Amino acid sequence: KIPIANVNAILQVVPLMVTACAAVFLGDEVGWRRWLAIAIGFLGVLIVIRPGFSGFNVFSLVALASMVFITLRDMTTRMMPRNLPALLVALATSVAVCLTGPALGLATGESWSWPSMHGLALMAGSAVFLIGGYLTAVDFMRHGDIAVVDPKRFSDEFMVEVDTAKTGAEYVIIPPNSFALCETVEYIEVPRDVLVICVGKSTYARCGLIVNVTPLEPEWRGKVTLEISNTTPLPARVYANEGIAQFVFLKGDMVCEKSYADKAGKYQDQEGLTLPRVD
Repeated sequence: KIPIANVNAILQVVPLMVTACAAVFLGDEVGWRRWLAIAIGFLGVLIVIRPGFSGFNVFSLVALASMVFITLRDMTTRMMPRNLPALLVALATSVAVCLTGPALGLATGESWSWPSMHGLALMAGSAVFLIGGYLTAVDFMRHGDIAVVDPKRFSDEFMVEVDTAKTGAEYVIIPPNSFALCETVEYIEVPRDVLVICVGKSTYARCGLIVNVTPLEPEWRGKVTLEISNTTPLPARVYANEGIAQFVFLKGDMVCEKSYADKAGKYQDQEGLTLPRVD
């Protein structure tokens, strides 16, 4: 048999496998340092299982197969739509295990016997820990990012909320080489023959703070979400309830053929700071 320490050592390669598969199959960006760590991790597994020597046996293959199947599980979970509840995913998995377990037991000729009370208690505790671990793993793999921030799989877990109205703070500090989202005090209704663009003010621009807003299309309504980038290597203060940008209203010679309201844009009538919405 294979020592449990060796099994755990082999299973520690699962995060490396997930990272490698995410780069190859999901297009995540993985730098050379991570590829080097993956190569070193695989080398460590070879040292543990010692292929070709007495330490290698069929149980080492079982551990390796477990690593592969766990990686495939995480990759499949990653590709699931985010609107699927984690509990539903866990339930489907549990049903599949319950159906395949007896079938595999019969196929391998296992003999089942009723466990003792102590065995039942251990099984119940193990089930609780398994459910907790699986639910958290499903939630992380579906919402967490392996290497990049993905606009198509954005999660509010990446953001930290700071409400100056509640805290009474006069300013917010943006970390170096980071960004912040904020909402305008003004509520804007753009006429059908007007396009609005936003440009930053000179003082903040000279401090390395860049304000970006996509154009406000005709008949867009709501409070504007401003994107403020700190391009400096130092923390930067942004003061609340003070001007940081200016809007330029461009009036057309005629009304647009199709307005933002006509196409039912996903950011219509936003009442405040709005994070990216995934279609």
